[in-house]
Amino acid sequence: MNTDTLKKLGLTQEQIDAVMAENGKDIKAEQGKAESLKKERDTLQAQLVDATETIKGYKDMDIDAIQKSADDWEEKYKASVQELEDLRFDSLLDKGLTGSGAYDADIVKKLLDREALLVKDGKLEGLDKQLAHMQEHRPYLFAPQEKPDEQQETKPEGSGFKPFVPPAGGDGAGGKTSMAQEIAAIFNPSQAADTKG
Repeated sequence: MNTDTLKKLGLTQEQIDAVMAENGKDIKAEQGKAESLKKERDTLQAQLVDATETIKGYKDMDIDAIQKSADDWEEKYKASVQELEDLRFDSLLDKGLTGSGAYDADIVKKLLDREALLVKDGKLEGLDKQLAHMQEHRPYLFAPQEKPDEQQETKPEGSGFKPFVPPAGGDGAGGKTSMAQEIAAIFNPSQAADTKG
């Protein structure tokens, strides 16, 4: 999608800018998802390589060494699970901040109470509440958002119907134009006769 295509569809420059801004947000969100998945993949691949090498080394180990290795792997597993959870959390947080209108998402992130945010059903609970509070008390961190009643279509000047209004008086008929006299003659013939006489 580009501006030339949108111009051919008859959109104004303002509408094109709005469409391109929304498109940019969607692209940024998708890039964030892709980066998150890439990090998850790299983490899992590294774990697989380490596990393969460790399994090969078990052939020469004694029982105590195997037990210690198993304990070490349990710790590594817990750390990896935590790392993946952190990656998912950060990805959801970035996605939530994308639509918030924040001028600088990194600054807003630092001001959030991360302990109060919970991941549930693929969403961050508590983020909307914190953002609403921040938008109210620190509005300078966010771009102004239009309210629904302010979203009125602006028509360019010269559009719409403008009825012809003849100038008042000037024809010596008591302030009535000849057009007004003709209308009066059609709807009230007796009054029109009085005006002319």
